[in-house]
Amino acid sequence: MNVYRLMIVAAAIPLWLAVPAAGAPKGGCASDDPAIAIPACTTAINRIAVTPGSQATAYLQRGRAYYRQKQYGLAINDLGASIRHNDKSYLAYVFRGLSYAELGDHNAAIDDYDKAIAIKPGSVEVYFYRANSRSEQDDTENAVADYSRAVDLDPRMGPAFANRGNLQQRLGRHDKAVADYTKAIALKQGVSLVYSNRANSYVNLKRYDLAMADFDKAIAADGGNFNAYNNRANLHYAKGEIDEAIADVSRAIALNPGMAEFHSGRCALYLAKGALREALADCDTAIAARRDYAEAYLNRGLAHWRLEEREAGLSDMEMAFSINPNLPNVQRYITVFRASKAVQQAEAGKKDAPAASQKAAAEGSRRVALVIGNSRYATVSQLPNPRRDADLVAAALRTAGVQDVTVAYDLGRAGLVEALRSFSAKADAADWAILYYAGHGMELTGQNYLIPVDARLRSDRDVPDETVSLQRVLSALSGARRLKLVLLDACRNNPFAAQMAMTAATRSVGRGLSRVEPSGATLVVYSAKEGTVAEDGDSQHSAFAEAFARRVVEPGLEINKVFRFVTSDVMSRTANRQEPFVYGSLPPEDFIFTNAPNQPSSVSSSP
Repeated sequence: MNVYRLMIVAAAIPLWLAVPAAGAPKGGCASDDPAIAIPACTTAINRIAVTPGSQATAYLQRGRAYYRQKQYGLAINDLGASIRHNDKSYLAYVFRGLSYAELGDHNAAIDDYDKAIAIKPGSVEVYFYRANSRSEQDDTENAVADYSRAVDLDPRMGPAFANRGNLQQRLGRHDKAVADYTKAIALKQGVSLVYSNRANSYVNLKRYDLAMADFDKAIAADGGNFNAYNNRANLHYAKGEIDEAIADVSRAIALNPGMAEFHSGRCALYLAKGALREALADCDTAIAARRDYAEAYLNRGLAHWRLEEREAGLSDMEMAFSINPNLPNVQRYITVFRASKAVQQAEAGKKDAPAASQKAAAEGSRRVALVIGNSRYATVSQLPNPRRDADLVAAALRTAGVQDVTVAYDLGRAGLVEALRSFSAKADAADWAILYYAGHGMELTGQNYLIPVDARLRSDRDVPDETVSLQRVLSALSGARRLKLVLLDACRNNPFAAQMAMTAATRSVGRGLSRVEPSGATLVVYSAKEGTVAEDGDSQHSAFAEAFARRVVEPGLEINKVFRFVTSDVMSRTANRQEPFVYGSLPPEDFIFTNAPNQPSSVSSSP
C-alpha cells in the first residue's frame, strides 16, 4: 500500500490586503474587480500631470489587479514600478512577494517579505506567507518559527496552526502536530483536511482508534476528500481488513481516477486478497499513468508470477529493479524468480535430459557443499544478514544441481571445526566440494581466519586458539577430485581489531582479508578483494550472496563467467565501493553449475 499522504492546508487568509483610505471611492483604479481596475489604473499611469505618489498608487493597484488575474509576471513588473516610486510601500512588497511565490521563486519572495516586515513588524499575514515560502524550501525550523510568530500575533489564525502542524509532522514531532491540528479544528480551519492530517499523526503515534475516528470525520466533513479515503484504506490494510481497504481506495479512485498511486495501492490489496486478474488490471493502469513507477512493476510482476506467467513476472521485476535498485525485496524476488525459472526449464527438458542434479549424478559427477552463516556473535554486534544469506545460497546451490548441501548457523569454534571434519569425509568422495561462509573474518600478519561466534580475541595470541584458519578450510576440501571452491563473504570490517591487544610489534591486523594463492584446481572467492571490506547489505541479503545466488542458477554459464557476472553485479549495486575477487586457477575444462539442455556438467577443452 501507499504511504500516508500529507495534505497541505491552503491559506484561508484574504489576500486582498489593501484598505482604501477613508472616503476614497471603491470604483475606478481602486476597484476590487480587475476588469475595472486595470484600464482605470492604466489611464491614471499615463496621465501627464501625475504626482510620484499617485503614480506609485496606480502601479500598486494595477499590480494587485494583475495578481488577482494570476498574471504574476505583469504583477511583478507593476509592483516593482510602485516600489521605485515609493520604497516604503508595505503592500507593494507583500503582493510582489506573493507573485514571486506563485512563480516558485521563493528566495525573491522571502526577500520581499523581509522588507515588508521591516516596514510593519506586527504584520501577522506576512509572517504566515514567509513561513509558506520557507516550508517550500525545506527550511523547516525557520518556517515553524514564522508560523509561531504569526499565531503569537493572532491566536485565532487557523491556517498557521494547521500548517505548523504539517511541519511538526514532517519533523516527526507528532504530539506537537496533534496539538496544532486540534487548535486548527477548533478554529474551523480546513476541517476535512486537518482531520485527515491529524489522523496521520495518530497513526505514527500508534493510536489507531483515534486515527480511524479522524479519517471518518474527515470524510463526513468532505465526501470528496479522496486522500482521506486512501489513507483510511491504508489503516484498514494495517488492521488486516482487506475488503474495507479495497472499498475505500476504490472510492478514492472514483474521485480521482488519474492517481497512479491509488491504482498501485489497490493492486497490492488485490494481491493480498488473491484476486490476481484484478490486481493486474490496476497495475496496468498505474503503469500507463506513470512509466517509471517501480512499485507498480513489482506488484504486477508478483501477480504474473502467481498466475504462473513466469516470463512476464520476471520481466516486470527486472524493470522494477532497473528503475529503483533499492526497492525493498526486488533483488530477492529476481533471485527467486530466476532460480524457479531454471528449475522449470530443467523440468521441461526432462524428456531429453535429466534435471541438473540428476544429470550430474548420472554422469558420475558428485557435488557437495557446506554453507555456514554466522550472525549471532557473543562479544560484538550481531550481523543481520549471514543466516539469510546462507539460506539463499544453499537454495541456489541445490537448484544448480549440488546433490548434498549442508547448512549450519552460528557456529562456535568447536562447532566449526566439527563441521569441517564432517565435510572433509564428504569432499573426499566428491568431484566438486564447495564451501560458502558468511560472517566475520580477519587477517593477521598475512594469514586469514574465519571468526566463530564465541570468539573473544582479547589478544593477538588468542587468534590461533579462537578462530579457524583459511588453510584449515582449504584442507577440508582438498580431497575433492575435480573442483575445490571456497566462497568467503567474510571481508566485513573487523570489530575485534579495536579491542585486541598486540603482543609483538611485528604483528598487525589488516583491513579485510589478505591475498591468497591456492593451487590444485582450487578457487577462493572473496566478496571484496584483499585489503578492502564488504558491505553487509542494505536489504535482506549481502550484495555478494544475492549476486551469486542469481548467477549460479543461470543455465550454461561456465564458472569463470559466473564470477565475472557476480563482480559486475556487486560493483553496480555498491556504486563500485565493493569488488569481489577470484584467486586460484582451474584446469583447461569448462566447469558449469547449471547445465543447459543436453550440455554435460563439464566439457574438456583439450583435444
